Amino acid sequence: DDEFAQSVDLADVDELKEKIQEHILRSKRQIAQEALNERLLEKLLESSTVHVADTAWEGVAERRLAEIREELKKQGSTLAEYAKHNGMEEEDFVSAQKNEARTQVQRAVLIERIFNKEGMKVTDQDASEQFVRIAYENRVPEADIKKFAKEYGPQIRDEVVYRTMYSKVMRLINQEAKITEVEVPSGQGGGN
Repeated sequence: DDEFAQSVDLADVDELKEKIQEHILRSKRQIAQEALNERLLEKLLESSTVHVADTAWEGVAERRLAEIREELKKQGSTLAEYAKHNGMEEEDFVSAQKNEARTQVQRAVLIERIFNKEGMKVTDQDASEQFVRIAYENRVPEADIKKFAKEYGPQIRDEVVYRTMYSKVMRLINQEAKITEVEVPSGQGGGN
């Protein structure tokens, strides 16, 4: 009702509905863009000559699996139980994590190659914007961002740089790619 809308600093229910619709639309656009970016990267990898050493992606997979095991241990569970809960055998889950790690490392190498080939740079402003996004994602209050930067800045530096590279490269790829919309036949998902 209007009272609730006013409690969240909005004039009335109509304005609340409008804000909710804007948020839903923004979220749908973001999901669609992320799906498009995924597909574009898949196509680029298929046609590229990017190869990474097994040791590069295996290390990523092992770190990720160790993190998952540690988190599950804190919850009183095991990797086997987690995999079973998700309809998989432990070996299948481990294999899926390794495949995901290989893909992530290949994409990172591809992004970096395009970034460098195009002569792109990470500016202080780029890094600052990405850092603020990371702080926001971690629900750091605006008043605590300087403290967050002092405490975690060095640890997330590589993430800030990679996100900046990814953002710039994906912007370029989206501009250069031939993208066509297709109508999804009814009954085959989406409805968008």
